[in-house]
Amino acid sequence: MSTVVTQVSGTEVEPFSDDRLLKLFWNRHELKKAFASLRAERDTLKDRLRQQEGDLLRAQQRLEQLEGYLADPQQAANAAVYYQLHGLWQHCHRRLVRLRKVALDEAAVAERESLRKVHVARLAAEVSSLDDQLASNARHIRAAKQTLVDAQRKATGLKGLLFRQRTRESVERLQAELDAAIDTQDRLNAERAERAARVMPEPGELSVEARREVNLRIIAMAQELALFFAENEIAALARSATLRNLRDMDFGSPADCRRISRRAARRLLMLEAFEQLPAMADRRTRYLASGADYRLGGDTVPVQAGCANIPPRLDSYAQPAARDHHPLNVLAEDYWDVYSVLVS
Repeated sequence: MSTVVTQVSGTEVEPFSDDRLLKLFWNRHELKKAFASLRAERDTLKDRLRQQEGDLLRAQQRLEQLEGYLADPQQAANAAVYYQLHGLWQHCHRRLVRLRKVALDEAAVAERESLRKVHVARLAAEVSSLDDQLASNARHIRAAKQTLVDAQRKATGLKGLLFRQRTRESVERLQAELDAAIDTQDRLNAERAERAARVMPEPGELSVEARREVNLRIIAMAQELALFFAENEIAALARSATLRNLRDMDFGSPADCRRISRRAARRLLMLEAFEQLPAMADRRTRYLASGADYRLGGDTVPVQAGCANIPPRLDSYAQPAARDHHPLNVLAEDYWDVYSVLVS
């Protein structure tokens, strides 16, 4: 191995080997990588700190703005209604989020059960076919054994002694056929045991049909909530409050604000006690499914036009109970932020 010798003032110092030089080089390389990583982490933390400082400044500005609103009785009433409607919107959004989880879980269970039934039926058909083959082959083995016994008996007779070569070849052929049938029986038994023990493969992601069903349930619930809060235009006011800033909203005089607040609070309390809502949403899901249209075969969200003009009431057959329709499209207007809940 080569070495490097350094002369310092005419005195030899300890030589460096190639291995030591290579080790020093890699140590320096690793230190540079670690330094670069720390510098990148520092820059990331500085960016995050600046972002948090900006968020804190904006929150402080909103707080000061709100304090200014609350100092004036009319603006205070306006702000109270504004945030109350925000809360109502978020309450409906959370309902859709909870429904999404329940619907996905139910769809996964239903799809797994469907796959299980298909798996069980396929295995039963395959095992039944193998049982038929086993029964047929067992009859063949019994017949081959009897034929072989008869041939062996004849081989010991006078005719067998006279035609010994031909008799021996016949017995050997029959024995080979019997051995082959026994091997086939063993193979079929092993194959049957393997088929009977086969485990159903784990299902993958939900099918397009299942995801469409989940989305229709979410859209149907969004429509029912929009209809429920359509009285006194509570739903429309809540949507306006989510799209515009507080300074751009004017709900009228303090008396008007109190009236809107009482109506919104009353409807929200009624919603919590409205036990028929799930059944009504189920009927509306069936109604939507009957007319849902999709642009592409793999799309899971229906076209918006199919969700316009909501029939306010549906009968037990999921058909409109009257000819009137509510001109509201929860998809086009993204009521309750429904698009953020839908499954792609």
